[in-house]
Amino acid sequence: MKLLSALALATSWIGVVHAGTGCVMIGHGEARIHVEGQDRSPPVRFADCDGVKVVTGTVSACFMSDRNERTCRTLKAGDTFDAVAFAAHPGAGSGAFRSTLASLLKGDPQTRIGQTRAERPTPGFPYKNVLAPDGGLVIRLQTEKAQKVKSLRLAAIGIVSSDLLLTPTNGQFVVPASALSRGTEYAWEAVGDDTKIRGRFRVALASEVEQIKLAVAPLVADDSLDEVSRRVLLAEFYFENGYAFDAAELMAPLIRQ
Repeated sequence: MKLLSALALATSWIGVVHAGTGCVMIGHGEARIHVEGQDRSPPVRFADCDGVKVVTGTVSACFMSDRNERTCRTLKAGDTFDAVAFAAHPGAGSGAFRSTLASLLKGDPQTRIGQTRAERPTPGFPYKNVLAPDGGLVIRLQTEKAQKVKSLRLAAIGIVSSDLLLTPTNGQFVVPASALSRGTEYAWEAVGDDTKIRGRFRVALASEVEQIKLAVAPLVADDSLDEVSRRVLLAEFYFENGYAFDAAELMAPLIRQ
Protein backbone atom coordinates (compact mmCIF):
# COMPACT_ATOMS: atom_id res chain seq x y z
CA MET A 1 0.00 0.00 0.00
CA LYS A 2 1.37 3.39 -0.89
CA LEU A 3 2.34 5.63 2.01
CA LEU A 4 0.06 8.47 0.94
CA SER A 5 -3.04 6.32 0.79
CA ALA A 6 -2.17 4.58 4.05
CA LEU A 7 -1.64 7.94 5.71
CA ALA A 8 -5.01 9.11 4.46
CA LEU A 9 -6.58 6.05 6.07
CA ALA A 10 -5.06 6.98 9.38
CA THR A 11 -5.81 10.67 9.33
CA SER A 12 -9.02 11.38 7.47
CA TRP A 13 -11.84 9.57 9.25
CA ILE A 14 -14.62 11.20 11.27
CA GLY A 15 -16.34 8.82 13.68
CA VAL A 16 -20.15 9.00 13.46
CA VAL A 17 -21.37 7.01 16.44
CA HIS A 18 -25.04 6.92 15.44
CA ALA A 19 -24.28 5.48 12.00
CA GLY A 20 -21.60 3.05 13.20
CA THR A 21 -18.21 3.69 14.73
CA GLY A 22 -15.60 4.34 12.04
CA CYS A 23 -12.04 3.42 12.89
CA VAL A 24 -8.56 2.86 11.57
CA MET A 25 -6.86 -0.42 12.40
CA ILE A 26 -3.07 -0.60 12.47
CA GLY A 27 -1.41 -4.02 12.76
CA HIS A 28 1.62 -4.86 14.89
CA GLY A 29 3.78 -7.03 12.66
CA GLU A 30 1.97 -9.95 10.95
CA ALA A 31 -1.59 -9.09 11.97
CA ARG A 32 -4.76 -10.26 10.20
CA ILE A 33 -8.38 -9.24 10.77
CA HIS A 34 -11.66 -10.83 9.68
CA VAL A 35 -14.57 -8.80 8.34
CA GLU A 36 -17.51 -9.57 6.05
CA GLY A 37 -16.40 -13.13 5.46
CA GLN A 38 -12.79 -12.43 4.50
CA ASP A 39 -9.39 -11.90 6.12
CA ARG A 40 -7.55 -8.64 5.56
CA SER A 41 -4.22 -7.16 6.56
CA PRO A 42 -4.08 -3.76 8.29
CA PRO A 43 -3.69 -0.83 8.01
CA VAL A 44 -7.28 -0.38 6.92
CA ARG A 45 -10.14 2.06 7.54
CA PHE A 46 -13.73 0.96 8.19
CA ALA A 47 -16.83 3.14 8.21
CA ASP A 48 -18.27 0.76 10.82
CA CYS A 49 -15.84 -1.33 12.86
CA ASP A 50 -18.41 -3.25 14.90
CA GLY A 51 -17.83 -6.97 14.58
CA VAL A 52 -14.34 -6.74 13.06
CA LYS A 53 -12.34 -9.60 14.62
CA VAL A 54 -8.60 -9.97 15.04
CA VAL A 55 -7.49 -13.33 13.64
CA THR A 56 -3.74 -13.22 14.31
CA GLY A 57 -1.32 -10.80 15.91
CA THR A 58 -2.21 -7.57 17.68
CA VAL A 59 -4.13 -4.60 16.29
CA SER A 60 -4.57 -1.01 17.46
CA ALA A 61 -8.08 0.25 16.66
CA CYS A 62 -8.20 4.06 16.76
CA PHE A 63 -11.53 5.86 16.59
CA MET A 64 -13.62 8.83 17.74
CA SER A 65 -15.51 7.87 20.89
CA ASP A 66 -19.02 9.08 21.68
CA ARG A 67 -17.33 11.60 24.00
CA ASN A 68 -15.69 13.17 20.94
CA GLU A 69 -12.27 11.93 22.03
CA ARG A 70 -9.67 10.35 19.80
CA THR A 71 -9.00 7.00 21.45
CA CYS A 72 -7.26 3.72 20.68
CA ARG A 73 -7.84 0.17 21.91
CA THR A 74 -5.42 -2.72 21.59
CA LEU A 75 -7.05 -5.91 20.29
CA LYS A 76 -5.40 -9.32 20.44
CA ALA A 77 -6.11 -12.48 18.45
CA GLY A 78 -9.70 -13.54 19.10
CA ASP A 79 -10.87 -10.05 20.18
CA THR A 80 -13.76 -8.33 18.38
CA PHE A 81 -14.36 -4.60 18.06
CA ASP A 82 -17.36 -3.66 20.22
CA ALA A 83 -18.28 0.05 19.97
CA VAL A 84 -20.79 -0.09 22.83
CA ALA A 85 -18.32 -1.67 25.25
CA PHE A 86 -15.53 0.65 24.19
CA ALA A 87 -17.76 3.69 24.66
CA ALA A 88 -18.49 2.61 28.24
CA HIS A 89 -14.78 1.99 28.92
CA PRO A 90 -12.84 4.22 26.49
CA GLY A 91 -9.40 2.97 27.60
CA ALA A 92 -6.62 5.03 26.03
CA GLY A 93 -8.43 8.32 25.77
CA SER A 94 -6.92 11.77 25.40
CA GLY A 95 -9.16 14.29 27.13
CA ALA A 96 -6.42 16.77 28.04
CA PHE A 97 -5.01 16.47 24.56
CA ARG A 98 -8.46 16.96 23.03
CA SER A 99 -9.04 20.22 24.88
CA THR A 100 -5.70 21.56 23.70
CA LEU A 101 -6.40 20.34 20.19
CA ALA A 102 -9.68 22.26 20.07
CA SER A 103 -7.90 25.51 20.88
CA LEU A 104 -5.45 25.05 18.00
CA LEU A 105 -7.68 23.98 15.14
CA LYS A 106 -8.14 26.96 12.84
CA GLY A 107 -9.40 26.91 9.28
CA ASP A 108 -9.02 24.27 6.63
CA PRO A 109 -5.57 22.59 6.73
CA GLN A 110 -5.94 21.69 3.05
CA THR A 111 -5.76 25.34 1.99
CA ARG A 112 -2.62 26.40 3.82
CA ILE A 113 0.48 27.67 2.08
CA GLY A 114 2.22 25.21 -0.25
CA GLN A 115 0.64 22.72 -2.59
CA THR A 116 -3.01 23.19 -3.52
CA ARG A 117 -5.83 20.67 -3.31
CA ALA A 118 -5.26 19.60 -6.93
CA GLU A 119 -1.58 18.82 -6.45
CA ARG A 120 -0.55 15.33 -5.36
CA PRO A 121 2.49 15.23 -3.08
CA THR A 122 5.28 12.75 -3.69
CA PRO A 123 5.73 10.49 -0.63
CA GLY A 124 8.87 11.41 1.29
CA PHE A 125 9.15 14.93 -0.18
CA PRO A 126 8.11 18.00 1.85
CA TYR A 127 4.99 20.00 1.01
CA LYS A 128 2.64 22.53 2.62
CA ASN A 129 3.82 23.43 6.13
CA VAL A 130 6.73 21.50 7.63
CA LEU A 131 7.63 21.56 11.32
CA ALA A 132 11.32 20.59 11.01
CA PRO A 133 11.48 20.46 14.82
CA ASP A 134 15.25 19.94 14.86
CA GLY A 135 15.85 22.64 12.25
CA GLY A 136 16.92 20.29 9.45
CA LEU A 137 15.00 17.99 7.15
CA VAL A 138 15.32 14.43 5.86
CA ILE A 139 13.79 13.66 2.46
CA ARG A 140 13.41 9.92 1.92
CA LEU A 141 13.25 8.46 -1.59
CA GLN A 142 10.29 6.14 -1.05
CA THR A 143 8.75 5.57 -4.47
CA GLU A 144 10.19 3.82 -7.52
CA LYS A 145 10.18 7.14 -9.40
CA ALA A 146 11.91 8.97 -6.55
CA GLN A 147 14.64 6.34 -6.32
CA LYS A 148 15.79 7.41 -9.80
CA VAL A 149 16.56 10.91 -8.50
CA LYS A 150 20.25 11.87 -8.49
CA SER A 151 20.15 15.45 -7.24
CA LEU A 152 17.96 17.90 -5.36
CA ARG A 153 18.02 21.69 -5.74
CA LEU A 154 16.46 23.76 -2.96
CA ALA A 155 15.80 27.50 -3.36
CA ALA A 156 14.28 30.02 -0.94
CA ILE A 157 11.33 31.99 -2.33
CA GLY A 158 11.25 35.75 -1.89
CA ILE A 159 14.71 36.19 -0.39
CA VAL A 160 18.17 36.45 -1.93
CA SER A 161 20.22 33.38 -1.14
CA SER A 162 22.29 30.71 -2.85
CA ASP A 163 20.49 27.55 -3.97
CA LEU A 164 21.36 24.36 -2.14
CA LEU A 165 22.34 21.38 -4.32
CA LEU A 166 22.30 17.93 -2.70
CA THR A 167 23.00 14.35 -3.76
CA PRO A 168 21.33 11.39 -2.04
CA THR A 169 23.04 9.24 0.57
CA ASN A 170 21.58 5.89 1.63
CA GLY A 171 18.33 6.61 -0.19
CA GLN A 172 17.70 10.04 1.28
CA PHE A 173 18.60 13.71 1.12
CA VAL A 174 19.65 15.43 4.33
CA VAL A 175 18.96 19.16 4.43
CA PRO A 176 21.01 20.74 7.25
CA ALA A 177 19.43 23.16 9.69
CA SER A 178 21.82 25.86 8.47
CA ALA A 179 20.14 25.74 5.03
CA LEU A 180 16.63 26.46 6.31
CA SER A 181 15.12 29.63 7.74
CA ARG A 182 11.93 29.45 9.78
CA GLY A 183 8.90 31.14 8.24
CA THR A 184 10.43 30.90 4.77
CA GLU A 185 8.90 29.14 1.79
CA TYR A 186 11.12 26.95 -0.40
CA ALA A 187 10.87 25.46 -3.88
CA TRP A 188 12.62 22.19 -4.64
CA GLU A 189 13.38 20.22 -7.79
CA ALA A 190 14.57 16.62 -7.77
CA VAL A 191 16.16 15.39 -11.01
CA GLY A 192 17.25 12.01 -12.39
CA ASP A 193 18.04 10.59 -15.83
CA ASP A 194 14.37 10.47 -16.89
CA THR A 195 12.77 11.90 -13.74
CA LYS A 196 11.90 15.40 -12.59
CA ILE A 197 9.82 16.12 -9.49
CA ARG A 198 8.99 19.59 -8.21
CA GLY A 199 7.31 20.99 -5.13
CA ARG A 200 7.40 23.63 -2.45
CA PHE A 201 6.97 23.89 1.29
CA ARG A 202 7.11 26.36 4.15
CA VAL A 203 9.16 25.87 7.31
CA ALA A 204 7.13 26.60 10.43
CA LEU A 205 8.06 29.49 12.70
CA ALA A 206 9.68 28.64 16.03
CA SER A 207 6.53 29.87 17.79
CA GLU A 208 4.41 27.49 15.70
CA VAL A 209 6.67 24.55 16.56
CA GLU A 210 6.48 25.42 20.25
CA GLN A 211 2.69 25.67 20.08
CA ILE A 212 2.48 22.21 18.54
CA LYS A 213 4.85 20.76 21.17
CA LEU A 214 2.72 22.16 23.98
CA ALA A 215 -0.44 20.80 22.37
CA VAL A 216 0.82 17.24 22.01
CA ALA A 217 2.63 17.09 25.37
CA PRO A 218 -0.30 15.31 27.13
CA LEU A 219 -0.46 12.75 24.34
CA VAL A 220 3.31 12.15 24.38
CA ALA A 221 3.21 11.69 28.18
CA ASP A 222 0.19 9.32 28.16
CA ASP A 223 1.63 6.01 29.38
CA SER A 224 -1.59 4.15 28.56
CA LEU A 225 -0.89 4.41 24.82
CA ASP A 226 1.25 1.92 22.95
CA GLU A 227 3.68 3.29 20.37
CA VAL A 228 1.46 2.54 17.38
CA SER A 229 -1.57 4.25 18.91
CA ARG A 230 0.52 7.26 19.86
CA ARG A 231 1.87 7.62 16.35
CA VAL A 232 -1.60 7.37 14.79
CA LEU A 233 -3.04 10.03 17.09
CA LEU A 234 -0.05 12.35 16.65
CA ALA A 235 -0.24 11.91 12.88
CA GLU A 236 -3.91 12.79 12.90
CA PHE A 237 -3.19 15.92 14.93
CA TYR A 238 -0.40 17.04 12.58
CA PHE A 239 -2.59 16.37 9.55
CA GLU A 240 -5.55 18.34 10.91
CA ASN A 241 -3.28 21.30 11.68
CA GLY A 242 -1.76 21.44 8.20
CA TYR A 243 1.45 19.46 8.79
CA ALA A 244 0.70 16.55 6.46
CA PHE A 245 4.38 15.90 5.69
CA ASP A 246 5.18 15.47 9.39
CA ALA A 247 2.16 13.19 9.74
CA ALA A 248 3.45 11.03 6.89
CA GLU A 249 6.90 10.81 8.47
CA LEU A 250 5.32 9.58 11.71
CA MET A 251 3.33 6.93 9.89
CA ALA A 252 6.12 5.72 7.58
CA PRO A 253 7.65 3.19 10.04
CA LEU A 254 4.21 1.61 10.57
CA ILE A 255 3.54 1.28 6.86
CA ARG A 256 6.94 -0.36 6.33
CA GLN A 257 6.20 -3.09 8.90
